[in-house]
Amino acid sequence: MRAARLATERCASSPSSVEPMGQGRGSSIVRRQGVAGDEHAERLVEDGDVASRVARCCHDPQTEHVVAVDRRFHGRTIECLSARPRSAGGAVKIVGLVYVAFLLLSLAGTRLRNMPLQLVANATGFVLAVLLYRLFAPGDPLIALALLPLAFIHYVIQGVGQVRADAGTLRLALLPFAAYLMVLGYLITRSTFAPASMGVLLVLAGLAWLLAVVPRTPTWATLVVVLFGIIAEVALAIWLLIAPER
Repeated sequence: MRAARLATERCASSPSSVEPMGQGRGSSIVRRQGVAGDEHAERLVEDGDVASRVARCCHDPQTEHVVAVDRRFHGRTIECLSARPRSAGGAVKIVGLVYVAFLLLSLAGTRLRNMPLQLVANATGFVLAVLLYRLFAPGDPLIALALLPLAFIHYVIQGVGQVRADAGTLRLALLPFAAYLMVLGYLITRSTFAPASMGVLLVLAGLAWLLAVVPRTPTWATLVVVLFGIIAEVALAIWLLIAPER
């Protein structure tokens, strides 16, 4: 009778694939679990006397894989046979709450012209960027590397502009912010659980913010850009709060 061995290992994100890990016979089942950076793979292995492969399937944290693999296959790579996407559950709603807090702090700081409140909003905005990175980076890890530097540059320049009350510096801060929104929108379109339309909306908002940087832009055009940008971010915050768990 073959013995069964249950192993648990920490597994970094990688493209959906199965790698050779050991000896065995029959079939193995891999269950992929994890939420935004806390990823684990559970592997059930039936030991035997026939050399074969043990499966390991790593994918983005928002996807749970239940994979049945014929371990007697001797090829170099076996693709995951099935995948069942799911949302990150509570983590998504936490990001939504932080997003709402950031929007409220930004609005209050601007309306009250309160410098400390504006700086707190900037810090909250960067924390939000980190959370969004952890949530959506698996969609395209290489492109996602640009997200946090763009957010950091934006909030530093914006903070300097707020302290100096310099409109030119504040306008300059919109350049990295526009790029940040476009990168975030792209990552959302690549996500396994978020609607692609939300990502497209953010990309368009980023493009719109570029118009506000152009000198001598008509006031009405600037107001339209600001309104569209606010609508896009509020829509994302609301979706994060009400996103259904799968």
